[in-house]
Amino acid sequence: MNYTWEEVDGGPEITLGFKFKPTIKVFGVEVSIQEVSASIKIKNNSDRLGENLVEYCHRTIPPTEYNSDWVFFQVRQTLN
Repeated sequence: MNYTWEEVDGGPEITLGFKFKPTIKVFGVEVSIQEVSASIKIKNNSDRLGENLVEYCHRTIPPTEYNSDWVFFQVRQTLN
């Protein structure tokens, strides 16, 4: 069985803006530096997060651990 991991985004693009004005003390005198502003755009693109091949011969008790470099997961056997 092949587990494929994908992070799916929906909704509009988001822009996060921020401003800061650093102040430092030099020889007891407070000096303000020019205000700096920036923004970050978060797009609604989906991202492929990797995949793992899980074979039925792998142990599930204790669980076998897998890592796609983005997603860490375990496959566990449940008994009913």
